[in-house]
This record gives sequence, structure tokens and C-alpha cells, in this order.
Amino acid sequence: MKVTINGRTYEAIEGQTIYDLAMQNGIDIPVLCHHPALEPIGACRICAVEVEGLKTLQTACTTKVFEGMKIHTATDRVTNARKTNLSLLLKVHPNDCMTCDANGNCKLQELAYEYNIKIPSQEVQLRGLPLDDADPFIVRDLNKCIQCQLCVRVCDEIENMSIYSMVERGYETLPQPAFGTPLKESECVFCGQCATVCPVGAIVEKPAIGKARWWEVDKVTTTCPYCGVGCQIDVYVDKRKKEVVRVYGSGINPDVNDGVATCVKGKFGLDFVNDPARLKKPLIKRNGEFTEVSWQEALDYTANGLKAVITKYGSESVGVLSSAKCTNEENYLMQKFARAVLKTPNVDHCARLCHASTVAGLARAFGSGAMTNNLKDILQAQVILVTGSNTTEAHPVYGSRIKKAVRNGAKLIVSDPRKIELVKYATIWLRQRPGTDVALFNGLLHVIIKENLVDWPFISNRTVGFEELKKIIGKYTPEYVE
Repeated sequence: MKVTINGRTYEAIEGQTIYDLAMQNGIDIPVLCHHPALEPIGACRICAVEVEGLKTLQTACTTKVFEGMKIHTATDRVTNARKTNLSLLLKVHPNDCMTCDANGNCKLQELAYEYNIKIPSQEVQLRGLPLDDADPFIVRDLNKCIQCQLCVRVCDEIENMSIYSMVERGYETLPQPAFGTPLKESECVFCGQCATVCPVGAIVEKPAIGKARWWEVDKVTTTCPYCGVGCQIDVYVDKRKKEVVRVYGSGINPDVNDGVATCVKGKFGLDFVNDPARLKKPLIKRNGEFTEVSWQEALDYTANGLKAVITKYGSESVGVLSSAKCTNEENYLMQKFARAVLKTPNVDHCARLCHASTVAGLARAFGSGAMTNNLKDILQAQVILVTGSNTTEAHPVYGSRIKKAVRNGAKLIVSDPRKIELVKYATIWLRQRPGTDVALFNGLLHVIIKENLVDWPFISNRTVGFEELKKIIGKYTPEYVE
């Protein structure tokens, strides 16, 4: 469809909002309550625009375009409305930008500068609320809250914890845990996403306070080193000290972590990078003591040592051990180095200890010891069976996806002797005894075959050995399994 913005015509698609179309074509519309990973609600009204034929201003983030629509984003009426809204926010906002942790990364500050809004300190009426800083990860200063509801929505839509709700009415409306409980005493898992999306300094990461100003850091996008979900993260590094200051979820690959998601490990667990005991230069032991050397000298020393061992004992006398904290690409290079350069078949990995059986089972069942579907497929599932996985603990961001699928209507079955967190969201909790997993699964197969719940076309086209399976599970009646 054809849509006109500020006198120029653009191609738009059905369902697109005014804001999305404007951003797509490089037209700036200011926002405070909008985030691309969250559903728009038009709470801040800063994105208001004028649409010909409509009496009132429209919020660009929620208004869908239509054929022939004519939009104006910077008329006097629009500008005055934005100034009024900004003035109302600034009249109840602490005037402490000089010491605020969000200074340099505050959307309210940016818009106040852009629209030249100045509120004298004596006209600012503060809420006078106490600081919530009891826990080690998050500090909340709701005196600075602009009621954008981003923290409420990210906790609800992405983390699926719903820790916050907007409590009270009007000017007093603020995001709070149930019954005014301090965050530390709530069920908060401290993923830190509320601090990531907060457009002002109302919610900030406690470990980052006082470390570096926003203009003193460089942003480096990388892969979180903890679990196998592979979340992309933006690491902010102090330019002077070369230390990690804070971590945000990156929007570079939203299929993995929804463009914002982190867990407590990925958000707050990278302090080891700054540890003074961390080795930053290679060491070689000389006369019983380790001495710092250059990388070239260390590599030459290592290469010569490997060559000497291989020459004396053969290539199979050496092995290579890699790490789950490396990316897939880095692990691939490591095994390539082992096989092509060292000519050794001895390649191992720390994950084999806990995943050897999983990889073997997947390879036998599906032909590959890796996942066979993409990360978002689970949101389309009608039934989810979780077994052998404490997902919210081991892979927290993906655990949140399971919670989201349940909220979308999926039935969750948890098969685990332990009462893991997902049990709270489960329709059925199968609490088998430790060591009886095989009996349980064989019992399920027995019932599926007996009650003719089998997808026969799939079995005939995609599997082998089904008749042999039927013989094996014949005795696994529900009574026998029980």
C-alpha cells in the first residue's frame, strides 16, 4: 500500500505500524515506552503524530497504516504535545543527571535536550520514595520512574515471570512486586532484563554503579560463554581500564534471545573477566618459577614441544581438550587443528562427561548428535515433554520460552524425580524414581501402540526397526512399569 509521511510516499505492508514504517525509512519518531522486542502499548505518548482526517493525535507505535494514509511527524501540534508530555515527566523527575548511572544513556535526557525542556529544580516535585537496593544485583529508584511499563512488560512477555505490576493510580502508579515486597524477597530470578530496557535510571545494575560513564565504554557484541543457548550479548568495556562494566542482551539475533533476554549468569556472571588473578600473558617456567613471555615465544615453545613428543612417540601420543565455553566455530577449529595439523584422532571436550549419552542417543535416533529444530519451534508446540533437564537452571533463557509456550496454551509434562521450577507450570508431573527413566519411556510407548496412537505414515517413511521395538516393549504394561 502507499502511505505518505511528511509529504513523501512510501511502500507499506498490511499490519505495519506508523513507527515501524518510519524507522524502516530513516524517519525519526521519538519513543520512551517502546522496545522492538515487546508489544507496543503507547503509554508515553511521545511518539504521537498527526494523521490527516483524524481529529486526535495518534501514537505511532500502536497505529496501523492504511492505504492512502497521510502522516505528519513534526508539525507544531505534534511538537507542542511532545513538549507538554516531556515537561510533565520532568516535573516529577529528580534533577540529578550529574550523578545518575544512566547519564549518557537516558532517553528522557536525550529528548529533554532535543526539545530544550528546562524545569527549575525548585519546581520539581519528587515522590520521596526509599531506594530498593537490598539485593546484590539490582537497584531500583522509583523516584526516577517515568511509568513506561517496559520493566513490567519485559518480565511478563520475555522472562514470563510477571514479578512487576503497575500498582496504584495516576501519578502514584509505579511498577512493584506483589504486595510491595522488596525485589530480593520476591520470586525474581535476577535476569536483569528490567535494567536493560529501563530508558532512565530507575532500574540499574548494582555491580555497574560508579564503574564508568556511558561515553567511557566501548560496546563489544559476542556470544555468552555459559550455556548452549548461545545468547548474543553486548559487553560494555571501560576504555581506560579495559574492564567489563555491564552486559546487555543483544538484538543482533532475536531468534535466539528475543533481542533482549539474558539470565542472571549471562548478565551478572562475567565478573571473572576482571579478576586480578586472571592470566593475561603467557607464562613459561624457568628455574622453577613462571616468567611472563611474549605470545610468539610461548607459541614457539609449545609448537617445538609438541613436535618433539610426536617425533619420539608418534602423533597419537598427543591429544587436544576443548571447552564448552568456546563457540561451535572455535571448537571446530580446534578439532581441525588436531586432525589436520597434529594428525591425532585424540580430541575431547568437557561436555562429553555429561552429554555423551545424549549425543549418542540423538545420533542413533536422528542421525546427528545435535538439536534438530530451531529455537522458536517450541512456541508452536501443543505438548512439551521435559525430562532429564532442569531447563530454567541450566538454560534459563530457553526455560523462559517453555513458560511462554505454556502461557500460549501448550500442555507441559515434566518427568523428573526432582521438583524443578518448571513443575509449577506443568499440567502433569511424572515423578519417577531415579534410574527408572527407561521403564517409564517404554511404558509410554506400550500405551501408544496398544491404543493405536501411532503416526503410521511417519513411522513407515522415517524410521527403521519399529517391529523390533514392539517386541521389546510388549511386557511394559502400565502395571509392570508401576
